[in-house]
Amino acid sequence: MDKRKVGDIYELLGLSSGLVCLQHITNDETQLGSQVVRVYRPEASVGALSAIGEDLFFAHVFLKAGETLNRWRKIGHCKVDSSPRLLWCKCADMERQKATTEKWWIWVTNEAMIPVSNEWDLLQQSELGLVINPNAVCQRAGTGQWSIRYPAKPSHRAQL
Repeated sequence: MDKRKVGDIYELLGLSSGLVCLQHITNDETQLGSQVVRVYRPEASVGALSAIGEDLFFAHVFLKAGETLNRWRKIGHCKVDSSPRLLWCKCADMERQKATTEKWWIWVTNEAMIPVSNEWDLLQQSELGLVINPNAVCQRAGTGQWSIRYPAKPSHRAQL
């Protein structure tokens, strides 16, 4: 069996929005040892095996799950020179069906999570840090929106 390595490139399958790839850029021990991927649209002139392209988003995933569910397939490898310093967030509110909340955890990949409630600018800069299922990754790649129900980050400094 081929071991998954940082730098591996996968093609997302079943999208009607054209070729979209993901690249395994690092692992995050803070979030269940999951793989962190960069989802991007490769430049047509360079081809799918290149990591050059327009970034769509970053996510935590389990690559094996996406392969097992046939949502992506490995197509190559391209060295990752350095992993970007990514800021993540997840809801700290126990009632996760709320429309919005001011209780959040934020962290940088492989660093400790810290609770926040009034760090509006940091929350707006962060990506959702849950380990995302492969179907939701493909849906966001196609539509630009997460298909999971989760509280929204506050969009302004107003009282919630």
